[in-house]
Amino acid sequence: MRRPARKPDTTALRAAVADKDAIISRYRAREPMRAIAADYRVSESWLRDRLDAWGVPRRPPHEAHLHRRPVGHVYRGRSARPRTSEEVREAKARFDARRDAVVRRYLAGESALALARAFALQPGWVRDRLDDWGVPRRDAVTAAALARYGKAAGGTGGRAGEVAHGFGLEMDQNTGQPRS
Repeated sequence: MRRPARKPDTTALRAAVADKDAIISRYRAREPMRAIAADYRVSESWLRDRLDAWGVPRRPPHEAHLHRRPVGHVYRGRSARPRTSEEVREAKARFDARRDAVVRRYLAGESALALARAFALQPGWVRDRLDDWGVPRRDAVTAAALARYGKAAGGTGGRAGEVAHGFGLEMDQNTGQPRS
């Protein structure tokens, strides 16, 4: 058996309409619509319809939960706003422009994932670009050895030199990093 529809409280509706500016400013301050509706004792659907009638643009779906945590926690440091294709193209162009440095960093032990994070790119795209450039892939053991011993080696001897030599690289005498 269906329950009869609840009659809206006309006093609450009138109070909400009279407080239009406060409601709009709270909504624009990213306060949840549910909280605003509860404060004025109106339904969310009624409030949503009022905001539409008042010409207030709706928030994007990903902003609905920003009131819960800081943006860095929800999006792990990424922007809450999705990047435009132009921004992605610019990031890819920066990556391509720094090809020598990127290859050097990868050969020194930095992972493709770390490079992707540094340049704000997709890890798969970075791996594909390294393949296009003819940079040899390494297995997890070699990557871990380069990361552990390559950065702290300080010279051409030791484990870093062995790892680099096994990978077909020469170590730089001054920096202790593999040469590209």
